[in-house]
Amino acid sequence: MYHRHEVPPELERLARAQSGVLVRTQILGCGVSDNVLDRLVSAGLFGRIERGLFAYPHGTPPWTGWVWAGVLMGGPHARAGGMTAARLQGLADQQPQTIDILTPAGTRPAARNWVTFREERPGVRSISTRTEPPCTRIEDTVLDLCTAGPAAAIEWITAAIQRRLTSPEALQRALQRRRRIPNRRLITGIIADAADGVHSSLEYHYRHAVEKAHSLPRGQRQQSRGARREFVDVLYADYALVVELDGRLGHVGRLRDRRRDNVHTKTGSPSLRYGWTEVTQESCEVALEVAEVLIGQGWSGSPGHCPRCLR
Repeated sequence: MYHRHEVPPELERLARAQSGVLVRTQILGCGVSDNVLDRLVSAGLFGRIERGLFAYPHGTPPWTGWVWAGVLMGGPHARAGGMTAARLQGLADQQPQTIDILTPAGTRPAARNWVTFREERPGVRSISTRTEPPCTRIEDTVLDLCTAGPAAAIEWITAAIQRRLTSPEALQRALQRRRRIPNRRLITGIIADAADGVHSSLEYHYRHAVEKAHSLPRGQRQQSRGARREFVDVLYADYALVVELDGRLGHVGRLRDRRRDNVHTKTGSPSLRYGWTEVTQESCEVALEVAEVLIGQGWSGSPGHCPRCLR
């Protein structure tokens, strides 16, 4: 029986770097013959995932190991994309059930139940970063996810900026390199809003469905105030009005919210707070309430009417 210490050290290092997944050519390249590999599998030191693909040490690989498996099966220059890349880069919070692998044009292995392969046209995306496993650059990951539709574009662009994974300028440069992409004008506008401090889907909807749609003054985004320099979502500085947008569900964060509202009150700034349902489904009512406070604080304007107001 083969023992673990008889596995070449360079092969062990490679397996650790690839989350426990190896392909046959890598194993043979480290000096292990086919006969020896068969004996290592029989001894239970190596697990055979499928033809030409192995796990070392024997067992079920972690999720990153399955990503490595997809990349290795995709061949040279293959890389993770889509939701798989988003998870690797900290943009998505959940591990997708199916691994998404991009391969150069003309090379696409057959899909399995755990991995899909997509050919990518040359020149559309930047070259891969040095991250392991290889994946698309964060800007290309975001733009790829934006193709799912307007709601996805808002969600992924604002999330990437809010998590400081990229910048509006980098996203705009990546967008300029793409000759064909759905919803280009919308994506351009969302990036511009993100540069102006809109860092969440809720803030985006407030900016467009409440402020712009009802001709309210343009508030300042992500401004720091108070002795603790806490950031507020929207500040109408000329009228000393603070609007906080709370996208959380349930009771999480209510103590912190109350303290923030108290600070605003003590500094002479009235504070309004709205959640997702109010901003997206009751935007006209929210706009009217904000306008009333603004007028009370000295705004000489009046709120406009959006198509929803006139229904």
